[in-house]
Amino acid sequence: MMNKNNVSLNNLMAGLILGGLAGAAIGLLLAPMKGSDLRKEISDDIEKLFADSRQRGIKAIKEAREISLSLVSRAEKLLEYSNSIKDSGDKKAIEEFKEQVSELRKEIDEVLSIARSKKRHTSGD
Repeated sequence: MMNKNNVSLNNLMAGLILGGLAGAAIGLLLAPMKGSDLRKEISDDIEKLFADSRQRGIKAIKEAREISLSLVSRAEKLLEYSNSIKDSGDKKAIEEFKEQVSELRKEIDEVLSIARSKKRHTSGD
């Protein structure tokens, strides 16, 4: 003879099993797509993300190269200018040179600041 606890436990187990099966069946019926389709979609999305990241990286490298070449060119011109005025004693030319060097330093600092903030933004720091 079964006691009440065994019957309750059996009913509970049967209910859990039937509930699990019903939940699985409903999940299969209501699922938006097959698992293989979902995995393919996720894989495609990841590939698009990598391609987009790669393109952004290439663009950033090109922009950084253009900016650095421009800054180097300006620095070379300033060096040539400094060589032409160093022995002249022309105070006005020397002050102009100092201002140009100061402006170039500010631009370099701005570029470095932007690069650092973009690096922090992309690396999640």
